[in-house]
Amino acid sequence: MHGSIQSVNTAAAVLERIEQMLADALAGALCGMTGESVQVRRVAAPDLPAGSSAWFLSEFSEFPGAVLLLGGARDLWLSTGRKLLAGTSAIEANDETALSAAREMIAKAVNTLASVLSGKLKREIAVRPPRQLTSAPESVSRDAPTGLEIEFRDETRVALHLFVDPKLAAAMCAAEKDSASGVPVNTKNLDLLLDVEMPVSVSFGRAQLPLKHLIKLTTGSIVELGRSVSEPVDVIVNNTVIARGEVVVVGGNFGVRIKEILSKQDRLRTLT
Repeated sequence: MHGSIQSVNTAAAVLERIEQMLADALAGALCGMTGESVQVRRVAAPDLPAGSSAWFLSEFSEFPGAVLLLGGARDLWLSTGRKLLAGTSAIEANDETALSAAREMIAKAVNTLASVLSGKLKREIAVRPPRQLTSAPESVSRDAPTGLEIEFRDETRVALHLFVDPKLAAAMCAAEKDSASGVPVNTKNLDLLLDVEMPVSVSFGRAQLPLKHLIKLTTGSIVELGRSVSEPVDVIVNNTVIARGEVVVVGGNFGVRIKEILSKQDRLRTLT
């Protein structure tokens, strides 16, 4: 019985961490789109909207049936979308474009979350673009809802509902147990590698092509990569991913701004 209680507590703690990671990713997406400092915090779940509502459903391909659901009153989404479009004079801030801006914000945040989960679970986690719904689907477990509160620089606050599928927490629990039971990494000979030259490369994505398509490639051909433009790129040293970041241009040259460094233990384990 004690083991069951401990397992439940661990899953609950991991679920809270996932929610916090999403809150941090959402704050980053908002800051990037508005150019302002935006705070996002976990709060108690607000009351379900009585009138018209909008919900955005994101599905993780690695976990069939595992979804993440964000919802709230339609008016709140519209006001948030208009804030995102405030600095874009080329786009008219009507209801359709405001909801599209809100969906883009969520897509950026969930892609960042998927990237962080990929690093923690040590495998690629992909997420499909969010789908907009007019109501929360009955198939989504809503036993333990959480609230996310967005606070803009002008002190405007938006309260949203968040439902994270328990399968995501269960997968992280299993991955962390495997990591904890692994063989300790031997670091005593690490200094021998400090003067060794190693190739550094940046991966924008990957694609698999049948040979019949490969031989038809010519100048001007376009190959679609399995990575969205909003996802971070991988920084690879000696065939090992050590960091993730975003592409920037510095003095006419391409560069990578590092956004996430893999943990020392994760990187050393690849050398054993």
